Amino acid sequence: MSQNNLLLSLEQELQRLLSTTSPGYRSKLVRQLATAIRHDQQKRIRSQKNADGTAYAPRQRRVLRSRKGIRFLYRGQSRALKKLAGDPGAPGTHDHRL
Repeated sequence: MSQNNLLLSLEQELQRLLSTTSPGYRSKLVRQLATAIRHDQQKRIRSQKNADGTAYAPRQRRVLRSRKGIRFLYRGQSRALKKLAGDPGAPGTHDHRL
């Protein structure tokens, strides 16, 4: 049986069950299902798993903007500064924290 046929038969069975229940019971059932799904999703995310069971891809390290330096044009050439005069620890600068 194909996936589509299984889903169709499941939907028909659920429609039959829902037509025989009271509106109060249906809302209670929907609330319980939503809570169960939410807890399952929280557990899956906490364990760092995708929906198919594979592990999350590790996050890539981001270089802070202050660590990248500054690029600029000087006399038609592209230049880069790695250390700024106000950067703590740059040679020839005063550490204002002292």
